[in-house]
Amino acid sequence: MQLVRRGLKPWLDEEQIRPGYSFQDEIQQAIPVVKCAAIFIGSQGLGRLQSWELMSIS
Repeated sequence: MQLVRRGLKPWLDEEQIRPGYSFQDEIQQAIPVVKCAAIFIGSQGLGRLQSWELMSIS
């Protein structure tokens, strides 16, 4: 992965959230401790969950 090769430590939900744990709870716990975030917006705009996550960081 390019980010790791550049010395960054990405937090990726697929790698960090263990099976059986609440996806949204885990993301909400991670948001305050990450130094930066990337938000990807598709051609349909923000979805319900993305809007909720975006409000958590503002």
